[in-house]
Amino acid sequence: MYCTHGGTDSDERSNVKNLRKASDWTNEEIAESPSEYLQAQQAEEEDQAAGAAGAREEADRKRYTEAYVAAGGSRSEAGEAYRAHKGQQAEQAAATDDEQARRVHWHETMRRV
Repeated sequence: MYCTHGGTDSDERSNVKNLRKASDWTNEEIAESPSEYLQAQQAEEEDQAAGAAGAREEADRKRYTEAYVAAGGSRSEAGEAYRAHKGQQAEQAAATDDEQARRVHWHETMRRV
């Protein structure tokens, strides 16, 4: 029996593999299903990265809210201001990426001429 969610009962541990948490697998389970273990490793790394990204986002939001309130803004308006700020950052990043791609394309074109 395979499990794609977090918790399992300890009595069922020998019959259940968590397909998203490779660190819980036994050596026997790894030997039985090495490709599934590799998939579980990748899924666990993705879950950890997503969790870290979420924690960073929450910390950024909290710092922004505190700075916004300290600058005279209201706490209730801080969320909307943060979303607008993040949107501006995304637009700037996209514009930078676009400009960089344009320059690379131009240099590659000029190199061939």
